Amino acid sequence: MTKDLYFRPDARRLLLSPCDETPHPAVRPGCDPAASELLAEKVSHSFPHLADLAIHNAWACLRTMPPDHRFVIGWDAAVQGFLHVAGLGGHGVTVSPAVGQLAAQLILQQIGQTADAEFAPVRFHSSRHTIFPAD
Repeated sequence: MTKDLYFRPDARRLLLSPCDETPHPAVRPGCDPAASELLAEKVSHSFPHLADLAIHNAWACLRTMPPDHRFVIGWDAAVQGFLHVAGLGGHGVTVSPAVGQLAAQLILQQIGQTADAEFAPVRFHSSRHTIFPAD
């Protein structure tokens, strides 16, 4: 079990997430009881004094995660003028200043495409495989 756990105050309550990465098709997810169990396990392990919290409300969402678990930031190799800022995997709020700065520098051409090679979507393009197929 990983110790990843996210929580923050929300409307006089706590919003909690088990930060799971359960694969799911790109359709609206339902609440999985296994995720609630994972959350309870993580809370009990890391914050035993919160172990008896009651769940007031639950919902599920999708985390966009590229196969290599690295953000996708950069110009599309197949679609002229299309800049990807995607695949942040639930980290968008915490990394938004740096991601926004990188995207702005790319747009304003203050840095070249090679500066963001680690995040560039071109890493998914090859003769055999394309994660973002061009029409």
